[in-house]
Amino acid sequence: MQIFLITLLVIGTSYSLLSEKVNIKGIVSGASSDGYIIDSGSNPSLTIDNLNINSWQESNTYKFQYSFYLKNIGSDAFDNFTLTLSFNTEIIKVDYWNYTYEVDNKNIIINSSKIVSPDQSVEINFIVTVSTNNLKLNKIKLESNTSSTEIDNDLFLVNFTISNGWGNYTYQYNVTVQNKTGVQLTYWQISLELPENTNYLSGWNAIFSTNNNILLIKNESYNGRLENNQSTSFGLQLQTNIQNYIPNKYTVMVR
Repeated sequence: MQIFLITLLVIGTSYSLLSEKVNIKGIVSGASSDGYIIDSGSNPSLTIDNLNINSWQESNTYKFQYSFYLKNIGSDAFDNFTLTLSFNTEIIKVDYWNYTYEVDNKNIIINSSKIVSPDQSVEINFIVTVSTNNLKLNKIKLESNTSSTEIDNDLFLVNFTISNGWGNYTYQYNVTVQNKTGVQLTYWQISLELPENTNYLSGWNAIFSTNNNILLIKNESYNGRLENNQSTSFGLQLQTNIQNYIPNKYTVMVR
């Protein structure tokens, strides 16, 4: 009796209305209930949330609007991302805003240099025009370039200025960094070698970590992108036994 009633309900209700009511988004496949597969080469710290699809017909074509959130579930910020979305049919046109993109037959490739901090989400929203009413998103590949390159110190200037000092050679520094590479940077990292009996106390406007006598300083999500000749600064406190100590042994990594 229950099967018979459900059958009557489906027959008496249009598919579009039923789809709206129960939020049908596609055929369940692979690891996603939204009908797409996450490519095995994807960055595991990036994920997709709240996928929504609306569709309508215009003349002899069909429009599909996709909206979802790209979320960083890792512990480090990303300063760039690339999304490759693979569909089941050739794409005629894409209407898109916020990020740059390219269309390659059945694929949309979205690129961004936006910084995405841990637990932060960014919205992706676009409209695809195709010739069929059966468009399906088959696969998503989520990538971010995390490689960095060591550069000469004269291409990324680091200037330590003592702004305060007290007690047993405890010093506070204002540290200014300047991009002299000739290109835009989206990430910088300073590996500072501390001399014996010198310890990190605190810092601000950067991300700090220590490993033995190495103080690692990384940009925050809001000050990693530097145009050529652009500067930013951060604060630092060290305790040492060296009078008027100015740090001078460091390496710089950028991308």
